Amino acid sequence: MNTPLRALIVEDSEDDCLLLKNELARGGYEVTYERVETAEAMNDALERREWDIIISDHRMPQFSSLAALKLHKERECDIPFIVVSGSIGEELAVSTMKAGANDYIMKDNYARLVPAVERELREAQSHRQRRRAEQTLEEFRRRLELILDAAGEGICGLNSDGAITFINPRGAKLVGWKPEELIGKSLHETIHHSWSDRTPFPREDCSLCATLDDGLAHWMDDELFWCKDGTSFPVEYTCRPIRDGDIIVGAVLTFQDITERKAAEAVLRKTNGRLENALTELRQAQQQAVQQERLSALGRMANGVAHDFNNALSKMLGLTELLLTSPEKLEDTETVRGHLRLINTAVQDAAHVVRRLREFYRPRRDTEQFKSVDLNAIIEEAIALTEPKWKDEAQAKGVTIQVRTELGPLAPVFADEVELREVLANLISNAVDAMPQGGTITVRADGDTEYVTLQVSDTGVGMTEEVRRHCFEPFYSTRGGAGKGLGLATAYGIIQRHYGEIQIESELHQGTTFSIRLPVHVGQRAKPPEPRSDATPKDQLNVLVVEDEPMIRDIEAEYLASDGHRVETAADGGEGLSKFRAGHFDLVLVDRAMPEINGDQLTEAIKESKPDLPVILVTGFADVLKGEGKKPQRADMVLAKPFSQAILRQAVQKVMLAA
Repeated sequence: MNTPLRALIVEDSEDDCLLLKNELARGGYEVTYERVETAEAMNDALERREWDIIISDHRMPQFSSLAALKLHKERECDIPFIVVSGSIGEELAVSTMKAGANDYIMKDNYARLVPAVERELREAQSHRQRRRAEQTLEEFRRRLELILDAAGEGICGLNSDGAITFINPRGAKLVGWKPEELIGKSLHETIHHSWSDRTPFPREDCSLCATLDDGLAHWMDDELFWCKDGTSFPVEYTCRPIRDGDIIVGAVLTFQDITERKAAEAVLRKTNGRLENALTELRQAQQQAVQQERLSALGRMANGVAHDFNNALSKMLGLTELLLTSPEKLEDTETVRGHLRLINTAVQDAAHVVRRLREFYRPRRDTEQFKSVDLNAIIEEAIALTEPKWKDEAQAKGVTIQVRTELGPLAPVFADEVELREVLANLISNAVDAMPQGGTITVRADGDTEYVTLQVSDTGVGMTEEVRRHCFEPFYSTRGGAGKGLGLATAYGIIQRHYGEIQIESELHQGTTFSIRLPVHVGQRAKPPEPRSDATPKDQLNVLVVEDEPMIRDIEAEYLASDGHRVETAADGGEGLSKFRAGHFDLVLVDRAMPEINGDQLTEAIKESKPDLPVILVTGFADVLKGEGKKPQRADMVLAKPFSQAILRQAVQKVMLAA
């Protein structure tokens, strides 16, 4: 396919014009041309259209190539100009080239025409591209200058030696210099050479120069810049490094005069005494209010714990009294076993209260295993599990409660489905309690690729601001003795561990809506398999039990002895250390809270002597330690009080298998 070419031919001979056109056509060009032979015609042709090239005969009756070149130059045309001639001397050819011709070709050597045209078209295209690039660069430079001129602060560039490479007019004006006077000068020595108390400092203490050394941004608002006339002004500046790869090649400094701000701050400091006193009093009042609120919450929690513990203790006290005051009951084995089972259950209930307290603040443990779960399925299960309360119990009281669902398609979430089901069951149960006259519970769920949102709404009595503020606190309840106040606090802790949010919207007599937002993806780690609780180590062990409570010490020793182990006991840390040094043991069971030498210290001493000897540390605060992410470094395991024989057996098996 031929290349289009728009040619303006200055020629008095139509035949010679056709020869030119045919030669160009043979060279692969599809030529569109116009022939002119006067200055007026050439000027008119240049006005009317654009041309790729001008080819001119040297000598014509009314015109010449030199005259055409003059017109070409006057119009500042960016079009290649080639002269053709039947005969031209060397001197005239040189004059033609000096006048602006790109090339000259003899008519008897048209073989040079096409290569010359190709060359000049390429050079013209390259020239136009270069000119456009230069124009773009010049426009960018002009706009940059306008931006720097309009900036409300000083902007200064530094090279790697700290010399000024540029400064905008605003910056030069602030320091009283002309921009060109500052180029090449050391910034530190010229305008930044003393502290605010006018004490000179060396270059190594200059924070601006430090940017060039450490490659960090530095900000200051308590230093001075010096002007050309010897005056100074307080300045706020930021100096950031300029990098070429890993090399610091300079820095950019932005600064402004803060004289007025400093004056305003001084005035403010003078008049701020009374305001500061008022703020101090306000903060103290707020702290007192917060402290009072905390004490109130602590009191409610203490009452709740006392309530549950008293219930458990009442059961234990009553059952033990029945056995102690009625000797005949001791002869009835089934009665004794039944009472003991109830006592054991009461003990476990009390221990469960302590464990549940930790659920309100502990973070998610690394060993907790989350899996991909279908939230819609969990919702349906929670509704079904709570049906006896919202349907059967409600109907027995003569009220009707409806449960509606508005469930959209949901992405699965990584979660503990048992815990999420517990949260939903608590929210539905609370909603039922909030509608003593009946009503409607609506469970909604929708989401996107990042979060799933779950809402449980009721048409019940709603909450006051006071209740709404405290309802997530442990043991806070508005139901008197009908509830323990643990449900919502537990729900809050569970949602926090799932990296989610739970919020309440409620007004008195307007119902309540609990909104839960859970991320679709949460990291998970596999939970290591637990040893079977009913398994026992194959070998008989020599065990040292160190415990300062005699009854607990005897129980632990009997637990171990009944599993076939040889047991030696110590009443405190000192005695335990002596017996450890005097004997040979396969395992040590140590109470943590003991006088003089506590469990941590005894464990440390044992491990210093025998690093591989398993040590189980027993404490009533194990849940708290785990909740805060703390674990004694040298102990092989922390065992929470109270524990059953099965749990102790499991702990012994685990540490011995790991030893």
